[in-house]
Amino acid sequence: MGSSEARLAVADRVYHARGAPAEVLAGPKCETALGWIKPVADEAAKDAEKNEDFQLPRSPGLLRERERDARWVSEDQLENGNEQIFMEEDLAARGVPEAQRHLGYRRLMGRGVERDEAEAFRDFEAAAAAGDELAAFNLGYMHMKGISTPQNFTEARRRFEHAARTNKLPAAFNGLGVLHFNGWGVERNYTAARLAFEAGAARGDPDSNFNLGAIYQNGLGVDMDAKKAVEFYEAASEAGHWRAPHVLAIAHHTGSGTDVNCTRAAELYKTFVDERLGWTRLQDDAMATLDGGPVTDDETQKTTDAAPDAWGALVKYVLLAEQGSASATSNAAWVLRKSKDAVIASSGGVLDRETFFTVAREMLERAVVMGEHESHVDLGDLHWEAVRASGGPRPFVPRSVEEGASNGGETASNEGETASNEGETATPSPSPSPPRFPPRDASPEERVYFHYRAASDAGSVEGAVNLAW
Repeated sequence: MGSSEARLAVADRVYHARGAPAEVLAGPKCETALGWIKPVADEAAKDAEKNEDFQLPRSPGLLRERERDARWVSEDQLENGNEQIFMEEDLAARGVPEAQRHLGYRRLMGRGVERDEAEAFRDFEAAAAAGDELAAFNLGYMHMKGISTPQNFTEARRRFEHAARTNKLPAAFNGLGVLHFNGWGVERNYTAARLAFEAGAARGDPDSNFNLGAIYQNGLGVDMDAKKAVEFYEAASEAGHWRAPHVLAIAHHTGSGTDVNCTRAAELYKTFVDERLGWTRLQDDAMATLDGGPVTDDETQKTTDAAPDAWGALVKYVLLAEQGSASATSNAAWVLRKSKDAVIASSGGVLDRETFFTVAREMLERAVVMGEHESHVDLGDLHWEAVRASGGPRPFVPRSVEEGASNGGETASNEGETASNEGETATPSPSPSPPRFPPRDASPEERVYFHYRAASDAGSVEGAVNLAW
């Protein structure tokens, strides 16, 4: 029926062999999962291009980190909070160029303030007149795109050349490359474009790296070289280019310029979808539901005080977890553990104390499979609660990782097991990864030990402390 959320949920279940018995017995099906997730990613890429939505999202807030850090503040509050904006407005009014530029960017993008392109242009002009090279570059971009000013490629080029010459600004080299590449204000020249992109890429500019990838992928003024294109796309992705994960996913899926790697393609598609579909914003909403407080109705603009709603927050996190969000899965598990009584009371009979442990454990195990290593700590804590409830710990001798694997370590749900992936050939690994979960016959005490050890081995300080304890 056209639901992208449903497509992603099916993809996640197939990818992890989770759900119906037939799916689980068949094992993970990476290629089948890609058939579900790729159309969603492709459509998200088209929407981003159409709406010129090229910003990368902030990292979502993790509830377990907030609980452990009394100084924790969300990235949104740090970047767009009232205090930060007030400080920038005050400094801009005093004529501080950097603050004028920051405020101009906010107005251009609608970040924390109402979008106002004309006012942004004036802010950039004021900052540039005071010698701010970044503001001068932003003016060049607005002249090139015709944002709040008539399109003027000559003025854009003048601004870019000045920023490149005086400040060696990486993005300015990319701007010059774009003008040469498209023949805007100059004769189209792929060689001049490539040289400009190379100068920007050498300085770490994500757009320059991405554009070099496109040049080599399509053989524009150079010999076509898919392998070199992938190298530049990888550099662009590392530098934070919004489109790079999507292009790299296609390359790893088709084997264009790199080896076919279904698992890598799936992870890249998931990263791209996560960023494009606003999962960070939706998790912010879930955290606000958990905390309660002032809520503004979008239609009436009336603000009311809402009570904390653990069940409502859990539902929002789980909906994202079903689509493959690792951070939402971790947050859902946190709500289950830390708001147990409120969740059970609000579930309308869906959860009771007998099923609660199983549900919480399953969510934490899913988070582990998705790469949230800190969830090992929470799994250890959960099993420790069971140990205490049964009368306290009993002596045990921990098994080694190799023993755990030979005694039925629960690794069937691990990602990337190419032996069961469609269309892929199993290749022997010189150093097989340890199982993610303890053997099925492990005692409760062994399970506690296993998870604290796994967290410690993954670099978790909290896991190491709990293991020593």
